[in-house]
Amino acid sequence: MFQRASTIFRPVLCRAFSSGATVPNVAAKARSRRILYISAAVFGLGAGGLLLANSFQDSLMFYMTPQQAMEADPPVAPNKKLRLGGLVVPGSVSHDKKSMSIQFDVSDYSAYSIRVSYMGMLPDLFREGQGVVAEGFLDKSTSSFRATEVLAKHDENYAPKGIKESMESNRNRAESKI
Repeated sequence: MFQRASTIFRPVLCRAFSSGATVPNVAAKARSRRILYISAAVFGLGAGGLLLANSFQDSLMFYMTPQQAMEADPPVAPNKKLRLGGLVVPGSVSHDKKSMSIQFDVSDYSAYSIRVSYMGMLPDLFREGQGVVAEGFLDKSTSSFRATEVLAKHDENYAPKGIKESMESNRNRAESKI
């Protein structure tokens, strides 16, 4: 008898929207645009974070004693820059008269002594028996170190905690063997 109004007008409504005409959905467009902006921002922040972390990784440099450098596991790569710290072995410094080339041995009172080659001016505080930090590249096969920069420690009593303990224990072992 009586039909509901929605069932009477349903065929008419379906014909009106089936012609290909679409009703713009403003809320859906705004939501999809917001999702696009948020995902672009997250991607940009992630990419920026990765680039920043990569730049820090390239500038990291490790400080090692000769014993740590020679016994490193995994071994130090020949193209990896590092800082080698220890004491200049007395009597090991040799200067080339024709050039500014200088060679000396660095030790930490362990069984290892590494020959350091440097081309340039040494700091005023550089002396035999004093602390030194050389920055450069290690060739483990020949126990040599090609320094690009040499820093002299102004106080031989200063050393990072782990390095100082390592040097003290090596010194005590060396003196006990004598």
